[in-house]
Amino acid sequence: MLIGTNTDMTYQEVKYGMGNVSVGDYQPIYDSKAVCKYVTKHIGKDVDYDIVFKS
Repeated sequence: MLIGTNTDMTYQEVKYGMGNVSVGDYQPIYDSKAVCKYVTKHIGKDVDYDIVFKS
């Protein structure tokens, strides 16, 4: 999960905002190029991107 914010968020703030969802790996990233590279590294490598949300 990526969170875009104009202020720094602590681990505790992220965990509180997620409610009952476990927050494992947390790290602030300030390099937008590094984020783009990380997010797009699997595009075109036979990864299934169909996400279905049930309510």
